[in-house]
Amino acid sequence: MNQNEIKLALTSATTFESYMLIRNKFSQIEEAELFLGLYPIAVSSQRHGPAFNAARLLYELNPACQIICKEAIAAMLPEWDISIEEVPFYLCKQFGVRQVSDEVERLRSASLSGEEVARLNTIQYWSRIAEQKVNV
Repeated sequence: MNQNEIKLALTSATTFESYMLIRNKFSQIEEAELFLGLYPIAVSSQRHGPAFNAARLLYELNPACQIICKEAIAAMLPEWDISIEEVPFYLCKQFGVRQVSDEVERLRSASLSGEEVARLNTIQYWSRIAEQKVNV
């Protein structure tokens, strides 16, 4: 299933029932293919597609991340919608809160726009929330 097919399926998930059907179908997809199909959609602006549904499936199905933590965070900086906490929660499940936090701090030294710094701050915020959810 290619990224366009995934995007089309996610766009059609307008009810809980249709979302669950897609979730069940996607749970049968090989992990690498699933990650490569969902992650770029999840970290893009909701103006460009079903970012929330992609992020939700990414978090729920938890396919193995196919890129290193630093690259995954860097991919979030251009367009990720900061209200979609499922993406940083997913990264925390994959890499651990400590590694996500460490990579956020390393990325702060790069030349970033104000929006990218705001996204890094929000990733850090959601990482702390993820840590609290684990420790409760």
